[in-house]
Amino acid sequence: MYPFRYERRRDVQEAVSLMQAHPQARTLSGGMTLVPALRYRLARPSHLVDRSRLVALQGIDFRAGVLHLGAAMPHAQIAASRVVRQAIPALAGLAGMIGDQQVRQRDTLGGSIVNNDPAADYRSAVVGLGGTLLVQASAQLLEVDSDRLERHASGLILHRKWWRDRMATRRASRLVAKAA
Repeated sequence: MYPFRYERRRDVQEAVSLMQAHPQARTLSGGMTLVPALRYRLARPSHLVDRSRLVALQGIDFRAGVLHLGAAMPHAQIAASRVVRQAIPALAGLAGMIGDQQVRQRDTLGGSIVNNDPAADYRSAVVGLGGTLLVQASAQLLEVDSDRLERHASGLILHRKWWRDRMATRRASRLVAKAA
């Protein structure tokens, strides 16, 4: 493992400022993808910015036909959420099938998307559901559609996760049913 500096910030803006000041910095929440990459020297960040306790990255809410998921939400909480199961059952099912119980307790939605974790399949769900990411970058809050996800999600702190439902829910339910 290469040396790095561990940082914990109080709010999203402080974390984003630190990330901008140190371009080689990476965010850390669950660490299920990043920690093995560090261990095997596949990643060499200058700083690790812990985002696991940032309140703005927590929460599950459904309002005006849109499911909002905080980027630091662990898979287990998404899978167990009554709100998620009612709004987009296929998404709750997907979260409940990721890894084993230990992985589901630690690994997060945002980390899986940013690291393009093949074991989580959230990126496929974002595209299939027509999802939108709300990304905090500097003083700017960017809304990134699923078709532009590859260009914007990497290296930025995910502020809030948005999912649209209706027809996309039906498509995702079919996809999960075929995968199972």
